[in-house]
Amino acid sequence: RDTEVDPNTVLAALLIALRDTLEQFTRGGFASLQAQWMAHDAYADKAVRILSEFAAPLDGICRGVNTDGALRLEVDEKIQHLLSGEVSLRPIR
Repeated sequence: RDTEVDPNTVLAALLIALRDTLEQFTRGGFASLQAQWMAHDAYADKAVRILSEFAAPLDGICRGVNTDGALRLEVDEKIQHLLSGEVSLRPIR
């Protein structure tokens, strides 16, 4: 049986969730959202490649994000912190 979904109800729920998240960010910065991010991180502990137009590709293991929101990338058994909006993260197959 098909169930109709009211788009206004969906939009209202999304806006309420967005408002709540923005208020949480305002109060505590990204650190207050880090655990929630990590719980939904599809690349956690997976081999990834970081692509950037300003640097050579960088391969490593995704280790989540720090309290500032920087990507934690393990390369040669050391953690690098990448904080940039100009990178693309891809899985390595």
